[in-house]
Amino acid sequence: AQRAHVIITNRSLLSIDAIEGVPMIPDYDAVVIDEAHELTARVTQAATDELAVVDIERAVRRARRFVQNDQSRSGSSAGDPAEHLADASEALGDAIVSIGPGRLDPVPDQLADAFVLVRDAARALVSAIGKPADGEGDADAARVAARGAVQELQTTAERMAEQAAADVLWITESGDRIPSR
Repeated sequence: AQRAHVIITNRSLLSIDAIEGVPMIPDYDAVVIDEAHELTARVTQAATDELAVVDIERAVRRARRFVQNDQSRSGSSAGDPAEHLADASEALGDAIVSIGPGRLDPVPDQLADAFVLVRDAARALVSAIGKPADGEGDADAARVAARGAVQELQTTAERMAEQAAADVLWITESGDRIPSR
């Protein structure tokens, strides 16, 4: 590809190359984009992460069964990482409601603290879920999916907590069926 005169690629690789600064394709002088009218939406989609209370609650429900056995053996829910993430989700929801829709520049302390709570609780839950054991069968796929959902929340919360200069954070306006994110 480095010696090629013409490279055909997709919008995703072009977006990663342009946005993330990860060299996916060689330097180029010109770009021809098929279906260019969709480019803005596709690039925005590739660069956008969302953190929503409903997504966190869904991930907690999926993950809870993989940590309940450990908690029931110890007889305590005080250290329940799924419950900690549920609490962090509530803190995020409270912050979103109290701040309201719009661009966050700067990010209010209550929301910044909620990002950190979600990040840390998600990290602890990922560890508690653990990796699949041999012979789990169908539960193996469910465990992997639950762990992946929680890891995605952790990554998104971490990115938002960093408040990088290149990122723009905002709260969306809620709709009839879609809460603010």
